[in-house]
Amino acid sequence: MSQLRLNTAVTPPMQSPTKVLLIGASKSEVKVYTSYLQAILQSDFHRQYEILVPPSREQGVEWWRSRRPDVVLLDLIDRTGIHVLESLHEGIKRQLPLPVIVLIQAHQESLAEQALKLGAMDYLVKEHLTGLALRKTVAAVLLHRSLVKQAIEQKIEPEPKPDPELSQSPMAQHAQSLIAFCSASSELCAGSHSHLSLDLRDQQQLNAILKQQLAAIECAKDGIAILKEDTYVYLNQSHLEMFGYDSPEQLLGKSWRSLYGEAELDRFKREIFPILIRDRAWQGEAIAQRPDGSSFDEGLSLTVTDDGLLICVCRDISAQKQAERECHASQQLLQGILDTVPIAVFWKDQCLKYQGINNYSATTIGLSSAEELVGVGDDQLPWDPETLAQIQEEDRQVLRSGEAALRCEREYGLADGSRIWLETNKIPLKDARGQILGILGTAQEITRRKQAEAALKTQAESEHLALMIAERIRQSLDLQTIFDVACNEIRAVLRADRVGIFQFYPQTDYDDGCFVAESVIAPYSSALSLRIHDHCFGDNYSQLYANGRYFVVDDIYNNGLTQCHSDILAQFEVRANLVMPLLCGSELWGLLCIHQCDRPRHWLPDEVELAHRLSNQLAIAIQQSSLYYQVQQELEVRQQAELRISRQLQEQTVLAKITERIRQSLNLSHILHTVTQQVQAVMQCDRVIVFQLFDDGRSAIVEETVLEGLVHLKDRHWEDEVWSSEILEWYWQGKARIVADVMDDRWTDCLREYSQEGQIQSKIVAPILQEAFAHEDHRWVAPAAPNKLWGVLVVHACHQKRVWQESEAQLLQQIANQLAIAIQQATLVDRLKQELTQRQAAQAQLTERNQQLALNNEELARATRLKDEFLANMSHELRTPLNAILGIVEGLQENVFGSVSEQQMKVLQIIERSGNHLLSLINDILDLAKIEAGRVELAYNDVEVRPLCDSSLAFVKQQALEKRIRLSTKLPRDFPPIRIDERRVRQVLINLLNNAVKFTSEGGSILLEVGYANLDGSIDQPAPNSPNLYEALRFSVTDTGIGISEDNLKRLFQPFIQVDSALNRQYEGTGLGLALVKRIVNLHGGMVNVTSTLGQGSCFSFTLPLTQAVSAAAVSGQGAEVTETTSLLDGPESAPLILLVEDNEANIVTISSYLDTKGYRLLVARDGAAAVTLATLERPDLILMDIQMPGVDGIEAMRQIRNDEELADVPIIALTALTMPGDRERCLQAGANDYLSKPMRLKQLMELIQKWLINR
Repeated sequence: MSQLRLNTAVTPPMQSPTKVLLIGASKSEVKVYTSYLQAILQSDFHRQYEILVPPSREQGVEWWRSRRPDVVLLDLIDRTGIHVLESLHEGIKRQLPLPVIVLIQAHQESLAEQALKLGAMDYLVKEHLTGLALRKTVAAVLLHRSLVKQAIEQKIEPEPKPDPELSQSPMAQHAQSLIAFCSASSELCAGSHSHLSLDLRDQQQLNAILKQQLAAIECAKDGIAILKEDTYVYLNQSHLEMFGYDSPEQLLGKSWRSLYGEAELDRFKREIFPILIRDRAWQGEAIAQRPDGSSFDEGLSLTVTDDGLLICVCRDISAQKQAERECHASQQLLQGILDTVPIAVFWKDQCLKYQGINNYSATTIGLSSAEELVGVGDDQLPWDPETLAQIQEEDRQVLRSGEAALRCEREYGLADGSRIWLETNKIPLKDARGQILGILGTAQEITRRKQAEAALKTQAESEHLALMIAERIRQSLDLQTIFDVACNEIRAVLRADRVGIFQFYPQTDYDDGCFVAESVIAPYSSALSLRIHDHCFGDNYSQLYANGRYFVVDDIYNNGLTQCHSDILAQFEVRANLVMPLLCGSELWGLLCIHQCDRPRHWLPDEVELAHRLSNQLAIAIQQSSLYYQVQQELEVRQQAELRISRQLQEQTVLAKITERIRQSLNLSHILHTVTQQVQAVMQCDRVIVFQLFDDGRSAIVEETVLEGLVHLKDRHWEDEVWSSEILEWYWQGKARIVADVMDDRWTDCLREYSQEGQIQSKIVAPILQEAFAHEDHRWVAPAAPNKLWGVLVVHACHQKRVWQESEAQLLQQIANQLAIAIQQATLVDRLKQELTQRQAAQAQLTERNQQLALNNEELARATRLKDEFLANMSHELRTPLNAILGIVEGLQENVFGSVSEQQMKVLQIIERSGNHLLSLINDILDLAKIEAGRVELAYNDVEVRPLCDSSLAFVKQQALEKRIRLSTKLPRDFPPIRIDERRVRQVLINLLNNAVKFTSEGGSILLEVGYANLDGSIDQPAPNSPNLYEALRFSVTDTGIGISEDNLKRLFQPFIQVDSALNRQYEGTGLGLALVKRIVNLHGGMVNVTSTLGQGSCFSFTLPLTQAVSAAAVSGQGAEVTETTSLLDGPESAPLILLVEDNEANIVTISSYLDTKGYRLLVARDGAAAVTLATLERPDLILMDIQMPGVDGIEAMRQIRNDEELADVPIIALTALTMPGDRERCLQAGANDYLSKPMRLKQLMELIQKWLINR
């Protein structure tokens, strides 16, 4: 549901919104109509409008009844819009007109005519619709309905005081006459309505309403008139122009009858007045005439009010009526043309009713005239039920899909049982907007053509079948395949019930045989493979068939067959029979039998000829097959002998190849891998394994080659392998064993579970035997012979049981024997290698140390690179916001932003100290190389512990407050001063506290604790009042945060390393803080410790020696004295213009506010591209250029500015938070005159600006 409410400025009196209901319009049309209606809103300041857009037409009718709109815009689209209009008309008061404006397309004048007759007040053509036309029409409808409604519901006191403004309007005469008429009517409403006394204010409001209504009536394009007792009391301008009059005086007070001829007046009397008297309303058409004698077609709407007024709304419809007449003439011409076309032409509506048809269509289906089809559907035509369903489904598919169905050829059945072939073409019939109105189609009878095509098809199929069987005979020597194809194809082409090939048994005198091939349709039984005995066939028919005769039987009961032969055929439900002999030379091999079982059949000559040709082809195939099988038998004997010889040669070749491969290597693993691969390839098995038996009773699968998808068994081992004496005796004899089914092997019952896991079905096992040493005595050594079982070589069949050949087992055993030799050789080589290994151990250790040193160097280089990248990025990221902070503080201290109180000045001093402290930390980061090199000098002073801790906590207090983290301290009283570098130790504490706040969730707690301890952080027996018992002071920061895993604790204090990239994304950080903590504490001679539990929290602590000699003098502070500067020029017009190029808003506000108080004019650009543009256009006296910006950076912007000759001498001061080596040189090379790093002091900036402005 879509509802759009448009409001205008409302002045008293307040009125309920005027509702406009849009029914049937598309989304795009709703937008257009809404924009048009805006014009009404702009001209009517005393009314609110509410535009209602229902989701469907049915919902629109419901909204009409429930929401009572004041005017309806109804898009007809098609006849369904007429049904909506009829629904809207139900329930409305008869005396009130129906406030409906229908929207049509250019060719839908007939729909508009019907709509007007049903009560619509006007219609608009969408193709010609304009905002002015819609505004006039809506205004006219609202006014017309308002006048009628007011006339019914109100009585107006006579002689109202006229509105001076109304009397001065161009339409004053019409307005005054209508007002006077309304005022003079003392009985405008029937019933018991009382007179209404209107005070002056009410009368003024009424005059304003009447003025608006009269203006709308005057703007309407339809003629509007009000008559009393057959005379005009009001006419609008459109009415006058339509009837050819110049002024209202020509018709006011005169009868309407002068506007119509005698015939039309008589029609009014006979047809219109009775309806008008009965219904008090009438709509229709009339023929009016003008003073010059010309006439025109008029659309007319008449409404009679209860007090006898006649409200007339009319429109000139001459063009529409002329178009209708021309359309009717065109239709008659088109029908005449279609009736002469020798093809059926028809068109249907969306209900599949015929709306037009030519005579050829009627005669095609046996009707006398085309008029019988108009207005009816196919269900009333002489189609049989199946044909009717096909036609209706095809029509619905065209309407659903909107796609044409072309060149559809189908056989149609008529009710009288006859059938015809038609070729149809159907396309969707659409209106100008693409909406489907129905179906346009053509049809042409093609029965004779289809009959000719069927005959040609049958002949072609016969030729194709003969050629196909002949080709199949040439291509194949498989007689059964040829028979099966021939039976199927012959039955399909001849449309028989059964086709079979019958073969006689030898030495039976043609009395016995069976069908060796058959193709039969249900429900008839199969004769395939049944032994058939016909004792009279040999005597009566065999010789005839052997002589080439064939038999054609149309009906077995009327062709004089012998009783015994008829009985045989009847047994297989044969009614008609076509039999051809199959001859091999002069011998009758069998018969080609073609059966018709359901009815007698007259076999056509073409069918008999086809069967004869095919029988000859089949006879040739039989002869070829016989010769082929004779040759095959002779070849089989020869091939078997050749196969045995080839197998023996292959086995010898394979054995030699494998032996050569395994003897090429002395590496045992390589030898075993080569053997399993080669055996798997040669024997085409699923898996090959080498199973090794160890002296201590252990066993393991040491090598395997297995097909993809099967379980891997390599490295499976057993601790105490025990085999039966029977199987050991078998293997000690060097004999391979074939296991046809591993689940049925009595010798290896213990391997069932292993076999199931490995999916083993069958296998061959070949023993690997080696000569035993004299001292060897274990379970694998043979008691009688000097042999020991090293292991077994096994091949598996896993996908299915395999019938292994004895030759395969012999081959596998020969390979196992060669493998045993290779294993023994490899074992000897391994012993030699062990001796060499010991000698090379020292060299290997030296090599390992060198490699480790190389790795350490690489790691050091990587750390250095990461450090450089980190310093470059963090310099910019930290200095940029710090520049804004220090700049704003400096500006506030100098009263740039107004005066500050003493208390505020103290706060600013705290901020400045904190900012300077941060700056010092940044400088320490940039000097990290010095820290790591040990060149940092500590400035030792005697420092009180409690102020040190308080100042450190103050730095993180605000962050903790935001996360609702409870900060607490545990500091014993009367701590003596400790000699340390206060700034460095504060940096340590702030780093640890910052980390604690960062990694502690909201609502957590942090404890800062200080106490005495040993130098390594341990506390034996705490004695707070006896510091002499301890070596150091211990500071600890304990939090309830996320904790650190054991693995990550080792990497905590490495520079530029963050322990978890995921935490890096969640908690921002540089990875440098803890590294600085460790180095600063170590410089003081202390130690850093950490304990943590993942998910519970961490405790970071460090110790500082209680007695520490000062190792170096404190670093002296640096100071600079800055003098106050003033503006170079006094007047604002002559003040220098400075272009500030900066992307950070805080820096922009800080610098621009400070420079503005100093008397400079400013331009601001937030990126490099804007800076180039402003510099070119404004020609500033000086440019302050930030370096790092999005898009075009400061370096590129300076280059582009310097390319402009007029800007070549403009001073440019580069501002950057990057302070790495080479940054200053890059800026100066790009065109900068000077360089200032962030954070900067504003006074220092002022000095540079004045320096370069004075130099210029």
